[in-house]
Amino acid sequence: VLGLVGLAALWKRDRTALLHSGGGFLFGVLFVLTANIDPRPTAYDAATLERFYQLPNFFFLLWIGAGLGAAEGWLEGIRPALSPPIRSAHAALLLLALPATLLAVNYGKANLRGNLLYPRFMTNIFDSLPQNAVFFVWTDTVGMGADYLTDIEKRRPDVAVIKVGILGAEPYRSTVRQKYPHLRWPDLAPDVPFSLGQFVQHNIDRYRIFVDGLPMKLSFPVIRYGLIYEVRPQGSVPRVAEVLDLNEELWKRFDLRQVNTSLYPANSMCYSIVVFYYLYHRFTMASECNYFGRYADALRHLDACEKMDPRGYVARSAPWQRQMAIAHIGLNQLDQALAHLELARKEAPSEAETYRLLSLACRKKGDQAKADYYLDEYEIRRRAEQQEPRKERKTP
Repeated sequence: VLGLVGLAALWKRDRTALLHSGGGFLFGVLFVLTANIDPRPTAYDAATLERFYQLPNFFFLLWIGAGLGAAEGWLEGIRPALSPPIRSAHAALLLLALPATLLAVNYGKANLRGNLLYPRFMTNIFDSLPQNAVFFVWTDTVGMGADYLTDIEKRRPDVAVIKVGILGAEPYRSTVRQKYPHLRWPDLAPDVPFSLGQFVQHNIDRYRIFVDGLPMKLSFPVIRYGLIYEVRPQGSVPRVAEVLDLNEELWKRFDLRQVNTSLYPANSMCYSIVVFYYLYHRFTMASECNYFGRYADALRHLDACEKMDPRGYVARSAPWQRQMAIAHIGLNQLDQALAHLELARKEAPSEAETYRLLSLACRKKGDQAKADYYLDEYEIRRRAEQQEPRKERKTP
């Protein structure tokens, strides 16, 4: 209401200010609407939207300020008619009116009491680590917030937690060396960037090393370890069954099966963490089970995604439907596979992989005519996908 009052006040008193603030507000709204077009936002979209919302909010606050000014002028006009106690306190009442209104309207929505999503997320990851582990974290916007790391380090003092993003800067670089003197640090000049590969080479024989995201350049083998990754020694080639069994155990002990994502809007930090770390990693785990022929395990993980994601941002998307179909084909449950593939085709009719799987399922079912038809459709869309990057490169 104050914003609308301020808008009317600017219309009467200062249309130049109204033009500038209105242009900024509409520009910010355009950004938000553009980012919200995607019905299934990724974790990056969710984190980015938080920044986009600040632009229209800033200009709307200017209108609220103008509205407060108009209200103050109105109170000045009626001040002589007010009783002395109210007259002396009207400025303080006006100053407190806005925060009191915002508190009354928004406290119920913003109250995080009982919202243990982020702490549980951090606790689960740290509890899954073995004794005396080394854990490199990126402290990303959709990763581990540094404020939570400060508390969680007290829970696991045996774990060496190293923030990669600021490791090349002083004083953190010297501080972390002093904090963990038992680690073998590469002898680098102050102006030489930190090398994760050299650190691993110096310490992999004594400590188990983990990262919360896959590094861009690392010559050591890396395996999935629940929600994070473990760096393995050179020449280490663990068996597929060993890695999958390890992750099955980790998922049973440390995932958030009871998270209700409907409590968190898609543009919130909490939701971006759920999507990126829990749904995405669990969906990838299901894909890996399918790839290595563990179809029953894949179905279990895909079903878990659906229960954790009632809005269907990850579950029930075209890739999720295709993975469900692959698992059902592997178990020779062809009717269920075809049902999921039809849903995938409706969700994303131009994606070629759906038609290849439709052809495979129809051929296994004995319908060769449909199998040939879908195979032709697959080839048409595959060629279109191959040509698409060329069109983009020609665009000035």
